[in-house]
Amino acid sequence: MQGLITAAGSGTRTGLNGRFRKEMLPIYHMDSGKIVLRPIVESIYLRMKGIGIKSIGIVLDPSDSRTIDYVRSYLPDAEILYQPERRGYGDAVLRASSFIEDDMFLLNAGDGLLLPQDSYGKLGVPSSEIPVLSVMKVDNPQRYGNASIEERSGEKLVTDLLEKPEVPVSNFAICAAYVLPRSIFGMFDQDSRNVELTPAIQKLIRSGTEVRAVEFQKSDWISVGVASEYVRILQRSYDSLSVQ
Repeated sequence: MQGLITAAGSGTRTGLNGRFRKEMLPIYHMDSGKIVLRPIVESIYLRMKGIGIKSIGIVLDPSDSRTIDYVRSYLPDAEILYQPERRGYGDAVLRASSFIEDDMFLLNAGDGLLLPQDSYGKLGVPSSEIPVLSVMKVDNPQRYGNASIEERSGEKLVTDLLEKPEVPVSNFAICAAYVLPRSIFGMFDQDSRNVELTPAIQKLIRSGTEVRAVEFQKSDWISVGVASEYVRILQRSYDSLSVQ
């Protein structure tokens, strides 16, 4: 299984506005038994490496020289991929279509992380042979990718997906950590001005592919995308390590 991290966002809601990428905002990370600060994109990368994923691509903006230089200096084994235009999250994922060769890959947005150290293992990484979404219950599902879930034989299966719906189908929101098949690349609407991932996964489901959901607590997920939340996110990343 390969890994993919998307890190080409401009950080508008953080107030960074392209000065540097939100994916470069630091969180607390455990390094050789010591708690240190590392960019969140690096923490995600190291978490992938730690679970046995050796081939990891990171999608960057080609004009983002700061992040490119950082990745080349400190994550030299990462494959740098480029998203030349901002055409949506799905388009960023599509930039990896020639890089991903394995049947399955782990996708994680570069500005968010599941805090529990065993999170990827719960998603079936690195051996899962079926698509898996991480989900959490929220009070405002209209702000997220929204999943309808059905229990079958003790497992949660995704039956429907909507992107930020006005009328949610459930209170399950998608965390931006996924196990996806390589066939997802054929599910995107590449002619759309804004290419999204959620409709592509929905199309995968409607094609007959079984997609499993693994539920996490809302407190398990952090995202550095909003400036007003960052101080709390930073504290939560520290607390998750200090209790281990």
